[in-house]
Amino acid sequence: MYKTFTSYTMPFLTGTFTTSPFQKLVNLVNNVPSSPMHALHERPLLYMLQNESLHAIMMMFTMYVGKRAEKAARDMVDIFQETDKPLMVCWIAGSLAQDAYKILEQAGVPLFKTAGRCVRALRAQVKYSQFLRALT
Repeated sequence: MYKTFTSYTMPFLTGTFTTSPFQKLVNLVNNVPSSPMHALHERPLLYMLQNESLHAIMMMFTMYVGKRAEKAARDMVDIFQETDKPLMVCWIAGSLAQDAYKILEQAGVPLFKTAGRCVRALRAQVKYSQFLRALT
């Protein structure tokens, strides 16, 4: 069954996917623009942070390197420090983003270098949370 976006979601998405016709086909969590905090990225991220039905955020980066990577890492640190939601970063760039990795690690942002590990970590976090709730 195909589900449409809710009336709550649509105001956040209106006008978001305007760069190319292809971007209109992409879903909320898969619209990665050419730069980390590009306007196209900020609106869906803001939506995810504000939406109470979303309980965790996984940011996935591939091949962000150099100064762009460092800026993205600093942006992720800011978001990590401002939100109560679990935030995990999956960054697939090998040794090319070492400086960005250091920024995240020093701030305590969970960083994974494969998508599988990131998803497994989130799963473990959910299970642990369920375990803690069962104790009370």
